[in-house]
Amino acid sequence: MGPFTHISVGATTGVLLFKDKLEVGVGEVKATLFSALIGAVLGFLPDVDLMNKKIHSTIVYMERHRKWTHSFFVHIVFSLMISMVISLIVSVENFDNTTFIEIALYCFLILGTHVALDFCTSWGVYYFYPVKTALKTKSVSVWDFVVTLLMVAQLLIIAQYVYNKTQGEEVGSINYLPIILVLTYLIATFLLRLIFIVPKFKEQLASQKITYYEIEVKPTFFNAILWTVNVRVKEGYLIGYYSIFQKKKEIEFISVPINQNLIKYDDPEFLALISRFKKVVSNWYSFSEIAGELYINDVRYGYKSPNLNETEFAVPYLITEQKKGKGLDVVSIIKLKKRWWFYLIKRFFKA
Repeated sequence: MGPFTHISVGATTGVLLFKDKLEVGVGEVKATLFSALIGAVLGFLPDVDLMNKKIHSTIVYMERHRKWTHSFFVHIVFSLMISMVISLIVSVENFDNTTFIEIALYCFLILGTHVALDFCTSWGVYYFYPVKTALKTKSVSVWDFVVTLLMVAQLLIIAQYVYNKTQGEEVGSINYLPIILVLTYLIATFLLRLIFIVPKFKEQLASQKITYYEIEVKPTFFNAILWTVNVRVKEGYLIGYYSIFQKKKEIEFISVPINQNLIKYDDPEFLALISRFKKVVSNWYSFSEIAGELYINDVRYGYKSPNLNETEFAVPYLITEQKKGKGLDVVSIIKLKKRWWFYLIKRFFKA
C-alpha cells in the first residue's frame, strides 16, 4: 500500500503499544508523540528499498521491492537495531515494567503491520525471503479510499487527544475505532473475494465455455465494489469486470492481445530487459506503441478506466535509455483516465 497508509497504521500501532509504557517516565503528551514517531518510522521502514529506484534503476527496484526489507528474518534485525536506538534516546528505566526484549517485540509487531497491509494487495509480499514465494490475498487495492479515510480520521483523533492534553483538559483514553474498522474492512474484503467474487468469475467463465490457464481476481483502484479479473488464454488475455451492485448476471470479457510483433528480437539488451520485466509481473504483460514510443504494460492493474472500450493501460512502462549510458530501463507512467472517478462510480451500477 501507499506510504501514508503504512505510516499512519504504524504510528497508531506505536501509540497502542508504547504510550502506556512510557507515560510514567516522560508524561502523557511526550509518550504519545514519541510512540507515534516510533511507529511511523517502523511502519515505513520496510519500504526503504524504494531507494533502489534512485540508486540503480526502475527494473532493479521492481525486482527487489518487498523482498529483503520485508523479510521476517531482516525484521528481527531491524527490531533489535531500532530498540537499541530507542534505548539510547529514552532509557529502558523510563518504560514501565518493560524489558529491552519486550521493546524489540513491539518493534517487530509494528513492522508486521506493514507486511500485513502489503499481504492484502495483488502485489503481495515475500515475507520469508529468500524463499521466493509471494504471499498475497489480492483483496484490497494498493490504493484504497476506505483505508485512507479511516486512517486520516484515526490520526486526527490522536492529534486532538494530544492537543487537549497540552491545554490541560481532562480527556479519556484514545478512541481506536477507525483502525478497528480498517481491520474489519480488510477481513471483510478477503471473505468477499474468497466466498463471492472469485466463484462468480469462475462461474461466468464456465458458462461461456472459456478455456483458461490462469486467472487473477482483485478489486479495481481505490475501492472494493468493482472487481476485475485477468484471464490467461491461448490467444493472450481476457479482462472482465463485476460490481457487487450490478443487476446483470452475465459478465462480459474483453480480449487483450499481447502484441508480440512489437518485440525487437534482434536487440539482446531489449530482450534481456523484457525477460526481467515479465518475471516481475508474473508474465502478465503486453506491448503498446503510442506516438511512436514502445511501452510494456503491467496487465495486472488493468486499463486506465473500467470502460469496456478502453485501450490504454493504467500502468504502462516506457522502454527508454538510462542516463549516463547505463543501458535500457523502464519508466512507470501511471495513466488514470480524466474524470476516472466518474467512470468508476458509473461502472458500480452498470454491467
